[in-house]
Amino acid sequence: MPKISVIMPVYNGEKYLREAIDSILNQTFSDFEFIIINDDSKDSTEEIIKSYDDNRIVYLKNEQNLGVAGTLNRGLDIAKGEYIARMDADDISMPQRFEKQVAYLDKNQDVGVLGSNVIVFTETEENKTEFPCNEKDVRIHLFINSQLAHPTVMTRRSLVEDGIYRYDSTWEGREDYELWTRIVQKSKICNLSEPLLRYRKHSLQVTKKTDGHKLEKHAVLKHKFLNEMGICVSLDEARIFSKYCVGIKEYTAYEFKVFSRIIDEIDKKYQAPSRFIKNIKKNVSIKKADKSAYIITCHDVYNYGASLQAYALQTFLEKREVDARIIDYQAPYLSKLFDFNDMPEKCKKNLVLKWLFRCHLLNVYIPAIPKYFRYKKFNKKYLKLTSEKFINNEQLRMLKPADMYFCGSDQIWNSYNYPCGKDPAFFLDFAPSNASKFSYAASFGSNRIDEDYSEFIKEKLSSFDAISVREKSGQAILESLNVSDVEFVVDPVFLLPQNEWSKLARKKIEKPYVLIYAFNNMEKAREIAKHIAFQNDFEIKEFAYGKSEYSSGPCEFLYLIKNAQYVVTNSFHAIAFSLIFEKQFWVVDRAEKELSERLDNILEIANLMERKIATLEDVINRYSDKINYSKVNILIEDFVNTSKSYIERCIEFEKGKDC
Repeated sequence: MPKISVIMPVYNGEKYLREAIDSILNQTFSDFEFIIINDDSKDSTEEIIKSYDDNRIVYLKNEQNLGVAGTLNRGLDIAKGEYIARMDADDISMPQRFEKQVAYLDKNQDVGVLGSNVIVFTETEENKTEFPCNEKDVRIHLFINSQLAHPTVMTRRSLVEDGIYRYDSTWEGREDYELWTRIVQKSKICNLSEPLLRYRKHSLQVTKKTDGHKLEKHAVLKHKFLNEMGICVSLDEARIFSKYCVGIKEYTAYEFKVFSRIIDEIDKKYQAPSRFIKNIKKNVSIKKADKSAYIITCHDVYNYGASLQAYALQTFLEKREVDARIIDYQAPYLSKLFDFNDMPEKCKKNLVLKWLFRCHLLNVYIPAIPKYFRYKKFNKKYLKLTSEKFINNEQLRMLKPADMYFCGSDQIWNSYNYPCGKDPAFFLDFAPSNASKFSYAASFGSNRIDEDYSEFIKEKLSSFDAISVREKSGQAILESLNVSDVEFVVDPVFLLPQNEWSKLARKKIEKPYVLIYAFNNMEKAREIAKHIAFQNDFEIKEFAYGKSEYSSGPCEFLYLIKNAQYVVTNSFHAIAFSLIFEKQFWVVDRAEKELSERLDNILEIANLMERKIATLEDVINRYSDKINYSKVNILIEDFVNTSKSYIERCIEFEKGKDC
């Protein structure tokens, strides 16, 4: 049995074939078989091969052209050597190539595949490659592109016998890179720093074009590899990452955010050299967005839905190549958390009551400190805010102008029991007259408004170019004010797919549990949760004021829903994310009946009104009913697509034309 089996495919290779064959036959290490496979050539390839009289040559001819992957697999099927070496019919192996590779593999039994640097040459010039050599560097750089010169490779026969080392013709043109992405998960890959092959570049080579089809194929392969290596990405994100890998270095702001996250995850998981990360990011440029936009919403009020919907709308606009910034608007009434002056008037006038109430507030605030910092961390990491903070409408007039302005989502127009709906800032009053003004999924938070503000609302909305609301009751309110052409759209959180939310909900919880998240009607929620938990031997997690809610930020909210087996709730955004994460859930009524409509709207869209229950018996009788998400997702997707279309029309809108 020979020590090495050398496999060399050749197709119409007459011009350089003799040099390639001679370089193998003249190796200082001579214990090998040389399998040459003619892939149905139409030139004098066969005559050249047959002119050699060397018993180490094993000649095969394909009756039809199989391509590189098929031809190499045929060679692997008959190879007998302990090691298998690759060779191409237009390259030249250095005389000591096999001797040095065998010595390294004999000494390093944990290395499965070994390549080397090469001299790349043409008729007029030559240059040495600088492939990474140690296993860790090869692994890291393999995320970007192939780190092996294919014709230099020598591998162990054991990898072939285990079914790992075999070419997949599905990836023709990238079959070698696909092979390395599989092998690196099972065995070490290294390179020798010395160039052991002269790699010829010439006009007869098949060029690996970066046309649309091949870019897509590369993205699919990158998607497969990244996820196999524990870097969770969607196919769309893999497409963004692949642009850099094929030499496209200009990204939009959103694309750069995605690309940077993937690179940072690779670094975190595999401890990439700092120069690797630095050089990659330095090589990427961010192209200027086509349009700019401001978003004003309740982004910093320590409310999960408010923070997450702000992130979703901004991210969706960035995907559409809009430079979107959330206005850091913090009117004094917006957040009372950690406000020691927020107390009843009678306490303000009495020093003893004032002191006692502040002691009470301190007792409330101390458990909420972790929540405060988690929200601040979320804002810093995920929201692109204006550099300046603003506290009133007049200050907002000092903003640098943008092409378009969005207000929404959440209860920004609630004039019934919140000050937001009385604040001209949430009606884009500060925006220049020549800017485009839109609302997206704005909510009145109720099925009625403060009648004293009806004319105010009507007057402020008259300058809008397009209006959309989150609830049907919002349409009805505006219709009563003679505001027409109001669209009903999904909450912004539905604009992003499940996998993007999963990235924010990283933490895993091992023990199965039922999650309760309810603003009121807690006794009924607990009854239902206890029944479900008893039936399945689940734990119960209560996510409510005074419990885990006080120490949790938006990401904690997401992972508690994502990891739950069941959710019992009367929170709009808990229902929304239960739908996004495809959870089984039950909905209990809100004590405030005027707030129930938003829950009904979302359940109607998904055709899941039966998930809203009145008594424990409802659950007992229908416990075995499971939500069929294959049907639900179709209904939601249709509504989401309509909502996306609304935003896209806003982006394309030009002042003076219809939206």
